[in-house]
Amino acid sequence: MNKFFTKNLPWKITSLVLATILWLFVINTQNPMQPEEIRVASVIIKGLPQLAEKGFVLKNQEEIRNQRFLIRVKGPRLQTDKLKIDNTLTTVTIDLAQYMNDLSADSIQNVAKYYASFGGIEGISILSMRYDVSNVILEREKTVTQSIRYSIIGNNNSEYTALTPIINPSTIEIGGAKSDVERVSEAVIEINIGDFSEDELIQTVPVKVYDDEGQEILGLKKSPQLVEVKLPIGKKKTVPLEATFSGKLPKGYVLTNTIITPKQITIVGKADLVNAVQKIRLKEIQLNDIIQTSVVKTELILPKGVQYIDNIDNKVNVTVEIKKENSYEYTVPISELSIAVLGMGEGLGYEVLTNSIEMILSATAEELLALTFKDITAKIDVTGLTDGEYTLPLDLTVPDNFTIVNKPININIRLITINEEILEEDEIQTE
Repeated sequence: MNKFFTKNLPWKITSLVLATILWLFVINTQNPMQPEEIRVASVIIKGLPQLAEKGFVLKNQEEIRNQRFLIRVKGPRLQTDKLKIDNTLTTVTIDLAQYMNDLSADSIQNVAKYYASFGGIEGISILSMRYDVSNVILEREKTVTQSIRYSIIGNNNSEYTALTPIINPSTIEIGGAKSDVERVSEAVIEINIGDFSEDELIQTVPVKVYDDEGQEILGLKKSPQLVEVKLPIGKKKTVPLEATFSGKLPKGYVLTNTIITPKQITIVGKADLVNAVQKIRLKEIQLNDIIQTSVVKTELILPKGVQYIDNIDNKVNVTVEIKKENSYEYTVPISELSIAVLGMGEGLGYEVLTNSIEMILSATAEELLALTFKDITAKIDVTGLTDGEYTLPLDLTVPDNFTIVNKPININIRLITINEEILEEDEIQTE
C-alpha cells in the first residue's frame, strides 16, 4: 500500500494538478446549468401607504415579511453560485396594488402572489417556491384611545409601593386591523421599583396591550410606544413658578399682569437639593413682538436632581397681559410733594422757589386715572453747594408701570445760611 503512494510520486502529483486545471477550465468555459436552493432573508411589501389611504391594513404583514421563504432556481453554475453566496441579490416582493380593486368588505382574503428578482443576474429560471404564508389578509383599519394602567413589580418596600407614579402621557392611541383592535381589553405598563431611586426618578417604559384573557396582542400600531414614568421617591415640596422675560415690548405697550397656570408645582428629590429650591423659574419669554394679551407656553427649568410630580407636561401656560400706553400731563403743586433734600451742609437751610412742576406720565388709562400725588416721591441732591439760588433736577419716583416722559424735571431752590444767634434768641423766647 505504501508502495502505491510512493512509487512515481512526482508523476502522480503532476497528474492531479493537470486534472484540477482541466476541471476548472471546463467549469469556467462551459459553465454548465445546475439547480440551486436559495433562502430569502425577508419579503418586500409594496403599497402599504396606498392601502392605508383607503382605510385598510395588511393584517398579516409581519408574518408575510418574516416568513421562511426558499426558492429553487436553475441557471449557469457561476450565476447560481453568486446567488447562493450573496442572498441579498435575491429579492421577493408582494405588491398590494393587485388586491385594492375590491375593498368592499371589512375583511378580505386573497391568495398571496410573490415575485422574485435576482439583482440583474441573467439566465436564472425559477423551478419552485416554498413559503409559509399563502394568503394576504386585508382588513379595515380601526383606531381607539385607551387609558394606560400600570402594575408595579420588583421591590415590595412599602415606602415605594405607597407612592403613586406619574405617567405621561396617560393615554395611548391604538390602531390596526379592526378585529385585533376590538380585542384590546387594556393597555398596561410594568413599573419595576428596583429601577428607581432618589437619583433616578424617571424611566421610559414600553406600553403593551392585552385581550380579555391576558394574552398580548402584537402587530398593532401604538402611539406612543413608550411613556415616561416618574416615581416620586424622596422629599416633596410645593414651590411657586416664576415667569422670566427678555427683550422689550414695542414702544407704546406695557406689561400689566402675568398669570401662570399652574401657579405652583410639587417637586421631589434628595432632601438637600429640594430644600435649596425656593421657586422654579420658567424659560424666558420674548417680549419683542407682543402687542396684545397672549397665552404663551414655556418650559420649566428644573435644577439638576430635582423633578416635578404633577400630572402636567414640561410646559406651562403663561398669560401675558399687554395694554396700550397713554400719556397724561399733570400739574403737581410742590406743596403736595414730600421732598427729601440730600447732602445739605451744616448750618444751611433751604427754600423751594418753584410753586409747581409739570409732569408727563405714560401708563395705561386705568392706571393714569387711579394715580394720586401721594404715590410720587421726590429727592434733590445739594451736596457741596453753599448758600445761593440753584436750578436742580428733581429725582422723582413713580409707581411701577409708570414712565416719566419729560425728564429731566428741574426746580429752583435757595440755600441760606442759618444765623445761630437768632436761633438761640428764638429758642430762649420759646422757653
